[in-house]
Amino acid sequence: MKTARFFTIFVTALFLAAPIVAADFADENFSVKIDIITLWLSDEAGKRVGEKLTEDLSKLSQDSEITFDFTWNIPADIDSGAYTLNAEVEGEWQDAQETTTYTATSDVEIEKPDHKLYLQEVELADSSVKAGEPLYVSVTLMNIGEKDERDVKIRLDIFDLGISNEIQLTSDLLDGRDITQYLTLDIPTNAKAGEHELRVKAYNGNTEDAVTKQIIVESVIAEDLSKDVVKLDEILTPGKGNVVSLQVKNHELTTKTLTLEVESIDWGTARVDPTAVTLEAGEETVAFVYVVPNKDSAGKQSFTFVVKDGNTVLDSIDFEMTVGGESPSKLSTNILILAILAILVYFFWQRTRKE
Repeated sequence: MKTARFFTIFVTALFLAAPIVAADFADENFSVKIDIITLWLSDEAGKRVGEKLTEDLSKLSQDSEITFDFTWNIPADIDSGAYTLNAEVEGEWQDAQETTTYTATSDVEIEKPDHKLYLQEVELADSSVKAGEPLYVSVTLMNIGEKDERDVKIRLDIFDLGISNEIQLTSDLLDGRDITQYLTLDIPTNAKAGEHELRVKAYNGNTEDAVTKQIIVESVIAEDLSKDVVKLDEILTPGKGNVVSLQVKNHELTTKTLTLEVESIDWGTARVDPTAVTLEAGEETVAFVYVVPNKDSAGKQSFTFVVKDGNTVLDSIDFEMTVGGESPSKLSTNILILAILAILVYFFWQRTRKE
């Protein structure tokens, strides 16, 4: 005869929309060789609500007494009322070879509060940001109370830097609904480098919720903070090709397709490779600008590198250089990496809402 494994189940359900509810199955001792235990919540019609949790016990040894704690989130749009917490055990009875199941249940009552905001998700475009640049934050807020919420505000604070930003929703947040908002927080140019705590708070006169995130502020050399023009030391030769490499990064939270162009270069020819790139959130790539000065273009010259999203210019930077007075006997390409420039492409954040 196989020795049965006796165990007890203690289930704790973490309800977003209600206080913590516990169902204790301590009196249910199942004399069965346990393989799988499954738990779920069901409504009065027997329909499952929320996620189903499964635990594989097949590798546990015999003669074991085991206590389980399960925690899971119930959907925010759940209604108040009576529900059933189900625990199903699957295994073999004693020496029997066939698989059988045993189910225990416990009644739970869910009571949603009248007013309850819940910050479901807070995402940062980057976990680090340079001093003098904006921090981009995406906030998803849910109303998990019974009542609609009006005059809801979302606030960002970094207290040790003395900076904050706050917006107010333009419409009521209905019960059971969520909304995503995009906010920015300008980091001072003299911000102390190191780790700082960002607090995100959603509130109105009835309820509030807050979460914290850690960010890293990086120091930046002063000349880099206002580098609108890049001066190239190399002297370009008329009729000879030169290459400028540039680094382009997507600091958005979504995928973007960008077009790369060169403008203001009537003193020669230029082309960009590639002319368009698709970058995932946080992804970066290298683009190349091939420049060939005209034979009569000696002197100080310049061109502008432009990054666009459709017809919208997202970022641009000017390059200045000197073209020499002599042309080569034959056209050749002098491939020089003249500059590696991190173009920080900060996209216009859409102010749309998920209803």
